[in-house]
Amino acid sequence: TAATMGLKQDAILIARNLGPAELLEYDKRRLKGVVLEEGSLTAHVVIVARAMGIPVLGRVRSLRGAIREGDLLLLDADGLNRLAWRCRDQAAGAAAWLSQRQGATWITPHRGEFDRLFPQWSDRLPLEAASAAARASGAVVLLKGARSVVAAPDGRLWQVSQAAPESARAGLGDTLAGYAAGRGAMAMAALGGRRPLPLRPDRPAADASAEDAAAGPGSALDAALLAAVALEHAQAGCQALQRHGPGGVTPAAVAALLAARLQGPESERQHSPNSAAMF
Repeated sequence: TAATMGLKQDAILIARNLGPAELLEYDKRRLKGVVLEEGSLTAHVVIVARAMGIPVLGRVRSLRGAIREGDLLLLDADGLNRLAWRCRDQAAGAAAWLSQRQGATWITPHRGEFDRLFPQWSDRLPLEAASAAARASGAVVLLKGARSVVAAPDGRLWQVSQAAPESARAGLGDTLAGYAAGRGAMAMAALGGRRPLPLRPDRPAADASAEDAAAGPGSALDAALLAAVALEHAQAGCQALQRHGPGGVTPAAVAALLAARLQGPESERQHSPNSAAMF
């Protein structure tokens, strides 16, 4: 087992249930979290894990059949802050940790979170900073701001040229991350069980194999999908401003407009703003 053979890299353990003795068999330096289908706050394994400094998430039903190695990982907010803290003493920062990922990775920091993750590029302008981070980490970087930037590890860049200033408020970044996670999950489902490969600077989309290309929204479309998500989120903010005024650009209003987009072309035409955000 992984416990007796030793963890080769940082890992999150997913199981139906776990006893404290089984937990202690794992290398706590490598075990970064435990997710259980059962369990409770007072379970012995949870108490022991807390003492070891290992986060535990419990009562996640049917998890083992839904999560597999190589799934898309999206990091936002405190997920980014925790990663920055963990890598604070490493010369390469978070880039080295992210580059070990075997599946597609999306990160959605605002500028403050980005600078904590990648202090070596904190003095660069958004386009240059996001591009450098994406190339070094292998992750697709959505750097949020007045003109949000999406950067792919293979050098492709997108930038939102128009967005509602009122979108810069608490909760709208969470809406963006949630919508991105949903769109990513839909793309993963469309793969029919296949997993998208991460893009690398030395393996651009143009050089992807026929198998990768046939996978649909996998390696070649990974960054483009997140760029589309950023555009749609910006468009929804513009539309909410047009329909409800400055005070109406709320997370609930933007989320409702994004949900309407997913209902089909007819619904999208009915809800499209006259002036949309463009790349």
